[in-house]
Amino acid sequence: MTDWLSASGAAEYAGCHVETVRDALRAQELRGVQRVKAGTWRTTAEWVDTWLGLDSPGA
Repeated sequence: MTDWLSASGAAEYAGCHVETVRDALRAQELRGVQRVKAGTWRTTAEWVDTWLGLDSPGA
């Protein structure tokens, strides 16, 4: 089961402002999903780690 983070939860996890996370989600720099257009963004801690460069693919 996936543990989803809201944009604000991801911001708290990453130690940055929520608008920074939302901007990254909108720009598709940070992987995330929206069930409906203009809905709540959801992401995971693993995806945030990848966005922050803490997770190297294939490691």
